[in-house]
Amino acid sequence: MKNLKVTYKSKTIEAQLPETWNEMTMGQFMTAVEIWNGGVDKDRFLCRMFSLPKNIVLLMDDFLKFTLLEQTEWMRRLDKPCSRFFVETLPGSHYTSPGMRLQGVTLEQFMLADNYFQRYAIKPEDEELLSVFIAALYHAPLEKEDGMAEKVEFCGRLDKTIRIAIFFNFILVKKWLSMAYPFLFPSEEESDEAEEGRRIPKPTDWLSIFDAFLGDDVAFIDRYKKMLALDAFRLMNRRIKNNKIKQ
Repeated sequence: MKNLKVTYKSKTIEAQLPETWNEMTMGQFMTAVEIWNGGVDKDRFLCRMFSLPKNIVLLMDDFLKFTLLEQTEWMRRLDKPCSRFFVETLPGSHYTSPGMRLQGVTLEQFMLADNYFQRYAIKPEDEELLSVFIAALYHAPLEKEDGMAEKVEFCGRLDKTIRIAIFFNFILVKKWLSMAYPFLFPSEEESDEAEEGRRIPKPTDWLSIFDAFLGDDVAFIDRYKKMLALDAFRLMNRRIKNNKIKQ
């Protein structure tokens, strides 16, 4: 966290600015989401991100505003990792997000969510893909209240800002995964598609990855599906790394 002191004429305001996503409040993250959507002017952004009074911001000259905005430039790049979800509960529901570092997420749940996340990234005009992605990611406390069809319908009625915030949040979580498990989640620069120069990416073929992970243990398929995602990722990442070394 960076400590900032803004002095303008006789006014002095002290504020804290996060330097990583994990240091942000939900309000600050939602403000950052508006940057990506292009829906926030710089004065409102400074008020909300720095917790500055509006009258102080309006008194600032352009150079001071520019200096403050420079401190937030990293937020636009989406190249820093994040291991938490800011929207912990979907508004108006009891559907909750995964915990810190995907705590409680099974391999099956992650594969479904990631599949629809990537499909929506490729085809953003299809709103239902976004709804299914969120429905796969968020769960009700009780299994009997966790019907997929009901969740998809509910997610389709959510405010678009909340839906897009969850989408961008997952981009940051996958950035964290690419650093923790680089062979399973290669960065765009290291992926085969990047090397081939393809402009339109294809969703990760989780079915093939899961089949290779399962191997001959077909009788234990349900056990593999219910395995905690991070446990599975650690094993998959190790296998891919070992195979690359052998090659």
